[in-house]
Amino acid sequence: MAVNEADKHDLFQALVEKLGQKRAETFMNLVTTVPWSEVATKADLERFATKADLRAETERMARKIIQWVSGAILVVAGLAFAAGRTL
Repeated sequence: MAVNEADKHDLFQALVEKLGQKRAETFMNLVTTVPWSEVATKADLERFATKADLRAETERMARKIIQWVSGAILVVAGLAFAAGRTL
């Protein structure tokens, strides 16, 4: 059910009658104005955390691969340099 401004105003007036102006205003300020379809669920947050963990693991592995390849290149370059000096 869609809630329009007239419904909100009617609710506010009823709250003012029952709770008073200040409490009614406090309540209306606490109630979200974001549609429920846009509110993240616990499952949404868990999926996001899983993706963040996966990304961090991928970045860690990429750094490790770069370190190993860089080391291998340096070793091969050193061997080539040494072999060139002995000829």
